[in-house]
Amino acid sequence: MIVRPATQADLERFAALVSELEHHYGSDIDPGLVRQRLAEGLARYRDLVVLVAEDGDALLGHATMSPLYPAGRANPAFFVKDVFVSRNARGRGVGEALLRACAAEALARGAPRMDLSVDADNEGAIRLYRRLGAVEPEKRYLRWDGESLEKLAGAADND
Repeated sequence: MIVRPATQADLERFAALVSELEHHYGSDIDPGLVRQRLAEGLARYRDLVVLVAEDGDALLGHATMSPLYPAGRANPAFFVKDVFVSRNARGRGVGEALLRACAAEALARGAPRMDLSVDADNEGAIRLYRRLGAVEPEKRYLRWDGESLEKLAGAADND
C-alpha cells in the first residue's frame, strides 16, 4: 500500500470511494453527481489536500484536509475533513497510514497543528486517533447548516 496525492487520473476511483462514504452516512446521492462535484471541487479548491491509499489498482481509502489561516502565531493549521477507508480495506492500517501522511503534509506546509472532528459515537475512529496521539482541546464545535445558515446570511442583509 502507498499513500500519495490524488491526481485527475484517480477521479473515477475517488468518486467511488466518496460514494461509499456518502452511503455509509445514509445519503443516496447519485454516483454521477458525486463525480461531477468532485471534479469541480478539485479544480476550484487549489489549497485542498487529497491523499489516497492505493494497493495495486484499488483505492483503499482517502483523506482530505484544508488549510486554516491564520491559526496560532500567524501560522497555517490544517483541518482534516475526511479520513475514510473502504469497508473491504478496514483493519489493514489504512486509516493510520492516511493520518500519518496528513501529518507529514501539514508539517511540510509549515503547519504546527492539525485538527479534525469525529462523530461522538465513532468509537473505533476515536480509539485510533487517541492511539496516534490526538488530544481533545477544551473547545466546542458549532455549525450552521441548511435553514440556520440561510437565516444567518439573510440577517446580514437586513442589518
